Amino acid sequence: MNKHLSSVQNIVITGGPGSGKSTLINMLDKQGYEVCREQAITLIDEMIKEWGIHKFVEWKRDNQLVFNSMILERQLAIESSLENRSYCFFDRGHLDPLAYLNKFQRSTLIDKYFNAYHLQTRQGALKPYHYIFCCEPLDHFDARYETGQTESKQDSHAIGQQLKVVYESFGFQVIHLPSDSVENRLSTIFQTMAPQQSVRNI
Repeated sequence: MNKHLSSVQNIVITGGPGSGKSTLINMLDKQGYEVCREQAITLIDEMIKEWGIHKFVEWKRDNQLVFNSMILERQLAIESSLENRSYCFFDRGHLDPLAYLNKFQRSTLIDKYFNAYHLQTRQGALKPYHYIFCCEPLDHFDARYETGQTESKQDSHAIGQQLKVVYESFGFQVIHLPSDSVENRLSTIFQTMAPQQSVRNI
């Protein structure tokens, strides 16, 4: 284990589609760190397998609240199963779906999501996050339509901005990761975590 992870810490690596966050998670996994995979990817894979990609894309565009609520439910379930872990790197956190709703200006849906979030917080169902790293889209952006991704590079930039706004609105400090190699990004992450300080206590 890296010396920076000697205490209980939950580290979120987030960003818009095509930002390289999952590549970072894969590398951390290969290096022996505890990771939590992006729940949206698992859900999308299941729905595409059942419906086909075209039907899924159409459904997703018309059902943003349902889709993001399903992601939140899965995120909470996986986080609650990690109670005995001393640390974990998360591929997205439980506030990410709210950023997507902000991006698509679903104001009434955002209010519902906020209410659900605060309820979960009061019930102690949410993990405390200690570091939030937000990746900007990679220079070699890959649209990956075949995976069910519908966002462009411009959308990804906008979502990244919304992620920053959302996490900061809940009191988190968001650390920016510019487009760079996996090695340089990981170096930035561990250098940032070197001082043993919590970004936020819940």
